[in-house]
Amino acid sequence: SVVGWRTDGTGEYPDAKPVTTFSEAENVVWKTPLPATSNATPVITGNRIFVCSEPTTLICVAK
Repeated sequence: SVVGWRTDGTGEYPDAKPVTTFSEAENVVWKTPLPATSNATPVITGNRIFVCSEPTTLICVAK
């Protein structure tokens, strides 16, 4: 059971089953073209997904 935001604070998730492979057809839930590269994590709120694009662009995509 999850105790807090990062469980019990150990940083360990023994039951985790993370995805280890990605391709155009495997383990991709959605994608959209961006005008430039981005190293930011998408933020999902409601029906919107916010992503950054270098150097200073914020993009909002309908979910």
